[in-house]
Amino acid sequence: MLVLITPSRNEERFLPGLIDSVLFQTRRPALYVIVDHASTDSSPEIIRTLTEREKWIHSLRLESAEGGYSAAVRAGLEYAGKLAQEMGIVPEFYAILDAEMRPPPDYFERIIERFREEPELGMASGSVFFNGERLHQDPERPWGGCIVISDVCLRAIDGFPEGPAPDSAAVALARNRGFITRNFPEINVRMERKMGAREGLRKGYLERGRASAYLGE
Repeated sequence: MLVLITPSRNEERFLPGLIDSVLFQTRRPALYVIVDHASTDSSPEIIRTLTEREKWIHSLRLESAEGGYSAAVRAGLEYAGKLAQEMGIVPEFYAILDAEMRPPPDYFERIIERFREEPELGMASGSVFFNGERLHQDPERPWGGCIVISDVCLRAIDGFPEGPAPDSAAVALARNRGFITRNFPEINVRMERKMGAREGLRKGYLERGRASAYLGE
């Protein structure tokens, strides 16, 4: 089964589109947790309306923005683990999907097929595009904002890392534990906000406590 986590801080502009992309997946997550990371915009209302309508979607509100992106993801994974146990769900895969990402309807289905084909695969994502342009990516480095991680791999690296560069750390740890990591160029994901803009790259990601795959490129 697939468990999905979205960390969200003041994402009122992007949450509706993200939610639609999740609802139309051919392989829906068994459980979806949206982490409201101390938002001050209308995000809480958007999330509340969604969770009232879709019972498989849950929210977690963090009252402080301390800890940045990694803290939100870690809190979401912990909360999802408790919910999964209560609901009798046994997670086989975890996905992290940021608010600005727009995966195709068969995204999770195709990514999980790759895991079936390649048993040593621990982390994977599609290839991210902004305004029709493919962002420069290493084929062996998954994109953190739309990554899928096997439960076996997540356990092997002792969970999602803390600190300012959790994506980089997670990939490095997975490789050190003998897992393969992939970025599949044939599976396209549209990005609504280019965090790699000159100001947005370091300001956006580092303020959120997250290093992106294209940091410094």
